[in-house]
Amino acid sequence: MRAVPHRPHVVASRDPRVLSDWLTELRYPTFSRLRLSLALSYYENPLTYLAVRRSAGVYVPAKCLAEKVRRKYLLAEPPGFLPTPIHVPDRVDKAPRPTVCYVGRLDRRKRPERFLDLARAFTGVHFVVVGGSQDSEFDRWLRTEYGDLDNLEFLGFVDQFTDTRLSDLLGRSWVMVNTAAREGLPNSFIEAAAHRCAIVSALDPDGFASGFGAVAADDDFAGALGRLLENDRWREQGERGHVYVRETNATDRAIDRHLEVYQRHVVDRAPRRAA
Repeated sequence: MRAVPHRPHVVASRDPRVLSDWLTELRYPTFSRLRLSLALSYYENPLTYLAVRRSAGVYVPAKCLAEKVRRKYLLAEPPGFLPTPIHVPDRVDKAPRPTVCYVGRLDRRKRPERFLDLARAFTGVHFVVVGGSQDSEFDRWLRTEYGDLDNLEFLGFVDQFTDTRLSDLLGRSWVMVNTAAREGLPNSFIEAAAHRCAIVSALDPDGFASGFGAVAADDDFAGALGRLLENDRWREQGERGHVYVRETNATDRAIDRHLEVYQRHVVDRAPRRAA
């Protein structure tokens, strides 16, 4: 804003944090509470609030975040919705064996050990983990604690922009499980639904878990996963998610929506010529 003050500036608030979110972060710090306090001072800097309030427009990638962002930044009206562009494959080939995946960082707030516990409980299901931890010691503990399970596979970090393994995995998977204690609307939810994966999560942003999978009420991930695997219920839920994402987040549709918004702000900010 300082560099080009006369241009329109647009804010996308993807993961707004209020007091309850910071308390969750304190409960599950990635490294330490001291390092978390440094992050808090950055996110909650008064200049950040001022920049958001002075922007030409504020938008969110999930409808459930709109009122939260309005209250946090004291906006006159809720932010608009701008969908995240996601590639939606026309076809996927599901694995013949029940396959369940985890996609995300292996950090404490994500509670990956709860996913790994499922591998112990569902011995006839193949479990695959994509992601690594920012804390190498915690990463090492997870692999040592659960590395002896025959039905569990660690893929590590996968760069989805240069490597097709993530898309291939989502295409094979029946269910994606998210065990995080706090989320906005993770891209992994949208990507999983695009690949016809049902979703298990204790959190339900924009109804992705309840509408396209199963909610793990009271952190009962085993119960939620069991309900989806029973009588192939995951298949119908995954198809519902695919339809929603295709209509809302498909790359062409979503980018067109972004361009419409940016064009409107450019026109609104353009100097008016005298008649």
